[in-house]
Amino acid sequence: MDAVNFTLEGFTATAKRKIEDYFGASSSSNTRQNSPGTSNAVGVTPTLSPARVASSESAPKKFKITAGNGRDVVWRQPQKKKVKREQTHEDLSMSDDGEEGSSSSLRRTNSRAKLGLLPSLPLDVLFEIFSHLMPVDILYLSRTTKELRRLLLHRSATFVWKAALENVPELPACPEDLSLPFWTNLVFDSHCQNCLTNNVKSINFLLRVRYCNKCIKIKLTSESTYERENKLHDIILKAVPFSHWNDRRDRYCTIDDKDAFIIALDAVEGDRSAFVEKRREEIKARRLHAKECKKWLKNVTLVREAELEEIRAGREFDIRQKLSVMGYDEELAFLDKMNRGVCAIQPWPGIVMLHSHPDIKQPKPLTERMWSNIEKDMVRYMRRARKLLEQDKHLLVLRKRRIMVHNAYISWRTRGPNLLKYPPDTLMPGPADILEFAVIERLLNTPDETDLKLQSDIVPFLEHHIQPAIETWRLNTLRSLWVRAADSRVCAELEWSIWCPLSTMQANLALAVVVFRCARGVHWVYDEKRIKDDALFPAGTSPRDARDERAPCMWFPEFLFHPCNAVKRYSFDEDRAGEHKNLDVHGEYAWCRRDRWTMEFLPFDAKASRATRNILDACGMDYASTTTAELDGRDPRLACLKCTFGARCDGQRKVRVWAWRDAVQHCLKAHFGDARVTWECLSPPDTAEAKRLEAIECAKRNYLTPQNQKIWKCMRCRDTQSDVGRITWAALQGHFRSNPKHGNADAMEGKEGILYYKALDCAPRELPPVKMIPGKPATNTA
Repeated sequence: MDAVNFTLEGFTATAKRKIEDYFGASSSSNTRQNSPGTSNAVGVTPTLSPARVASSESAPKKFKITAGNGRDVVWRQPQKKKVKREQTHEDLSMSDDGEEGSSSSLRRTNSRAKLGLLPSLPLDVLFEIFSHLMPVDILYLSRTTKELRRLLLHRSATFVWKAALENVPELPACPEDLSLPFWTNLVFDSHCQNCLTNNVKSINFLLRVRYCNKCIKIKLTSESTYERENKLHDIILKAVPFSHWNDRRDRYCTIDDKDAFIIALDAVEGDRSAFVEKRREEIKARRLHAKECKKWLKNVTLVREAELEEIRAGREFDIRQKLSVMGYDEELAFLDKMNRGVCAIQPWPGIVMLHSHPDIKQPKPLTERMWSNIEKDMVRYMRRARKLLEQDKHLLVLRKRRIMVHNAYISWRTRGPNLLKYPPDTLMPGPADILEFAVIERLLNTPDETDLKLQSDIVPFLEHHIQPAIETWRLNTLRSLWVRAADSRVCAELEWSIWCPLSTMQANLALAVVVFRCARGVHWVYDEKRIKDDALFPAGTSPRDARDERAPCMWFPEFLFHPCNAVKRYSFDEDRAGEHKNLDVHGEYAWCRRDRWTMEFLPFDAKASRATRNILDACGMDYASTTTAELDGRDPRLACLKCTFGARCDGQRKVRVWAWRDAVQHCLKAHFGDARVTWECLSPPDTAEAKRLEAIECAKRNYLTPQNQKIWKCMRCRDTQSDVGRITWAALQGHFRSNPKHGNADAMEGKEGILYYKALDCAPRELPPVKMIPGKPATNTA
């Protein structure tokens, strides 16, 4: 060692100590490696031969790096270890002399507290400190070091756990069959007791376990796996605690409790009924205790949620104050309005509500440092809210103008000259169609700064521009229907031209062979009473028995005014935004509004058209010129020759008699629209007898009389929110008495088409079935 000291004269004390420690370790390792009989005995300083010194000081072996072994060579290179340099007295003196910030460059050594020193304190002091902590703190302390664990889990520390549990107000007492550490772990810890998964909220005080969703499948067993007929199973169901887990229907018990009970039951000698009864009493006590614990946990959870909510509310208030100072008052009011579900933008904007913003809903009081961190994000958020606010303002202006145009159009259409020019049986555009006219869109898209007035701006504009737009709309709409009817195989034989005048198209659509069918079914969206009034199924039957009538056949003019053509359901966004409330038809069809007239759900029914043609042939009427009104005026009664197997009426056979509309429905339902079905028209005396029998059946089945049928509508309420749909004559008189501006209830005669009109979407009711023995008709001519 003298030689070593002589050679290390110029090194610092720390460096000398490290070198001495290194050579000391080398000498000890060499001593252990030498055998007892060699000259390198213990206490002899080892020496190295020149060859060994040369080999140890030689340069490391060089590798030739190629494209094939480059990666392997790099991986084989030893990584340099970072050696922590300790500061010496010389370093400290240098930092004191010349370096800037010498005080900050000094590092504190052993600055972390060592919990291992806590057991060295006097026990009375230590226990006094622990007794003022919460139970969860004692639990976590017992998991830090072995000394603390040994100290806190000793029986002498029982009073510490009791004192800590007493610090929790209203906490139920620890059960006598549980230890205090186990009870504390069950109540206050958040780890799964099987797999130690963190943040597990599922705790069951009756089973006294806390399991995650994955572990309940392997640690619990359901009571449905046990049978009452089995004696052992019956005892387990009575003497082992079973409890519902979360919201599951079955009750469960722990497999450990079940196995422990079976072992204890096997150990009982003789009569086991006393043992089982004792366990049942214990379970009753556990249930009462579990109920108290569940109530306490619920109260604690509510209190904690209230505290967190108060903190969030304070944080939101502070952020609102800062945003208000920055000039975002209107944006904040708009966000509050959106939170109440009021917004005109569709679809609903995807912006996060203010109280749900990630920077606001944190349960932390706002500090200046926090605000500096989130200020940029909040400004970006408010700028987005400002864009939505501008869009919402524009849509509200458009909504206000649409309502004014709607009211102006209703007022224009109910004027005397316009009622004479466009009677109620004339197909007219609805309010939703008017709002999409190009001329109206130019009016609606006037800059928002322009304040449009109803009487001074919109009404004069409509008087000058609405009539040509209406004529164009009527022409295009009727032509679309005409093209659809003319393209059918039945009507193609008539050689119609699609470029005929408007009057010719309307006359051709009025033919009896032109039949459409509703494929939408919105007309079913009202109560059963209204369905009965619509004659969609006979009285005394259920709507479920009339599912085939969801798509009824319609003739002129019913298919023009059918509600499904211009009514649609509210979408979720429309209902939430309050859009199109001026088009609401809630009085007639729940959750629906008026829409553009469309023929998308109005297909031409070729089978019904062919059946109608066969009926016209049986009646001796020309299908190419007979209109629906003419066939209704004739009102024939017919017998189905397919149902009689071709046998005609001869005065001896009883047959079912049909009106012509019911005959078409019978052909579609019973014979699937077969074009080969033929009919026989009854003679006028037999037709009169059939009508008499039908009247008797209608009285028996309580069919509504013509005076009590809902077939009338108010002209002033047409296409408005106050329109309640079809009403009876008595209800119409009561409506006029309640609304004198709509009409005089005492002077209603002769005012049809002016004050009121007959609903054109109401088809005649299906007549009751009648069977009779008709005679042989003389002729089958009209």
